[in-house]
Amino acid sequence: MSVVHAIVRTRRTKLELYPTENPFPLFRDAPVGGAVLLIRVYYDDTDAGGVVYYGNYLKYFERARTDLIEALGFSVKDYQDEGIWFTVVHAEIDYRSPATYNDTLGITTRVEEVKRVRFRVSHEVRRQATGELLVTGATTLACVDSTMRPRALPTELADALKARFVSQAAISSDANH
Repeated sequence: MSVVHAIVRTRRTKLELYPTENPFPLFRDAPVGGAVLLIRVYYDDTDAGGVVYYGNYLKYFERARTDLIEALGFSVKDYQDEGIWFTVVHAEIDYRSPATYNDTLGITTRVEEVKRVRFRVSHEVRRQATGELLVTGATTLACVDSTMRPRALPTELADALKARFVSQAAISSDANH
């Protein structure tokens, strides 16, 4: 089977976007239109028990979101320089099984919803060697200006997120949020 996909290399990680279907069997449950970021677990990611410290998964989610936006051709840093910030207003996470030192994790990211001022992103963390689901979670981000007041998402970013990831049923033009 021939599936076209793009690989984007960042400073720390590798992100793979799947425009049609996921060609990797370990990540066969990844959503169509999702992206998988590979992250290696280092010693400093673990706690005294030898497993990934629970708070680090939120850092992994942040990396996956940032790399996803950059893979679409936008720069979070450039937006910040323009006074446009994306701040987490809600986070949820469910732990199923621990990751340990030297594991390679696949973080599947999918945009669930795009509204006028905010968007919601979900994540699944799987151990690459086995495909075992370790963690699920989601974050909702609001777009704010440099004074932390809500503002509309940049049109080009909102359009790209909607076109690439979100089903038409989840697209909303909620004027208040």
